[in-house]
Amino acid sequence: MDLIDRYTYAVTRSLPQSQRKEVESELRSNIQDMVEAERGTPDERVRKVLASLGRPETLAMSYSGAKQYLIGPEWYAAYMRALRVIVGVATLVALLVFTTSHLSTDESVVGKIISIILGAIDGAILAAFGVTMVFVFFERSKSHESRYNEVMAWSVDDLPHVPAKHQAAKR
Repeated sequence: MDLIDRYTYAVTRSLPQSQRKEVESELRSNIQDMVEAERGTPDERVRKVLASLGRPETLAMSYSGAKQYLIGPEWYAAYMRALRVIVGVATLVALLVFTTSHLSTDESVVGKIISIILGAIDGAILAAFGVTMVFVFFERSKSHESRYNEVMAWSVDDLPHVPAKHQAAKR
């Protein structure tokens, strides 16, 4: 049951609050029906069913109904994860670089601050552009399917653990 809890949590955490209970109930029911139809030990059956359902993020997108086509539905979850991490790091690096380079200038304090902030914004924009271009290339390349399968390889063991706060709220 822990794997089912983890899977339903992983699917519903990115959905709007108003949809979560209904989707969780429907998903649990579908999983239980599918598990009953499988053969093997209980754990093997659950793992087989969850693996057949695929990545929780992909399943969540089918429930959300939102059009997420900036990069394409297959790559969107990975794109957003990479974008958050790389833009965050690039912004911090640009902030540090511009701070150290502007400390010894003869500009006014306000001028230094504005230059530092604009430099950090430039770093963030360049990083976002770079990440977007890489994912556009991935999606449009001829070996798209094999590269997608490599990057997005997923197993039931990758499911996040349900936070204690979420479990307590369910009871």
